[in-house]
Amino acid sequence: MHIALQTINSRETSPLETSIITIGVMEGGDIGNVIPDKAIIKGTIRTFTRKNRAFIHQRLKEIAENTAATYRASCDVRILNGCPSIDCDPEVVENTGKALRLMLEEDACISMDQMFMGGKILFSEDFSYITEKCPGAIILLSAGHRDEGYSYPLHHPKVRFDEEILPIGAAVHAQSALYYLGR
Repeated sequence: MHIALQTINSRETSPLETSIITIGVMEGGDIGNVIPDKAIIKGTIRTFTRKNRAFIHQRLKEIAENTAATYRASCDVRILNGCPSIDCDPEVVENTGKALRLMLEEDACISMDQMFMGGKILFSEDFSYITEKCPGAIILLSAGHRDEGYSYPLHHPKVRFDEEILPIGAAVHAQSALYYLGR
């Protein structure tokens, strides 16, 4: 079924409609010579649009149920809706960038367009609920460099963060708010 789910992205959605289907857990049984009576598959779905997300949910359920039926089995598909994608407002991004460059060196600021596809981010982040209701932008802070011993990326079990960035992060948020309110 894992391979069949990947065809949703490769064959059924537009390449212009970015989406990610990640299977992170596949469990079934714990003895090598016994066929398990159940298996569990868990993952995440990330899209930029609700329409694409709804389509993927529908297809995931159909593929799971039909794969189970092929083997005279049944399945229980549970989709828990996570956070939508973050939609950064271009005006807020521009103004936040101006505010940041007032307090940080020019090369310390990298625009979202440089880091991500046109400022769109497929993070699973609850800040997205705010950007659904009002214009906003997310700021990412670098919390350690490889040459300083911070070798592992976010979500890696061995990740460590340079906490000295926290006061700078607070100042950046305050400066951005002051700049925005002062306009």
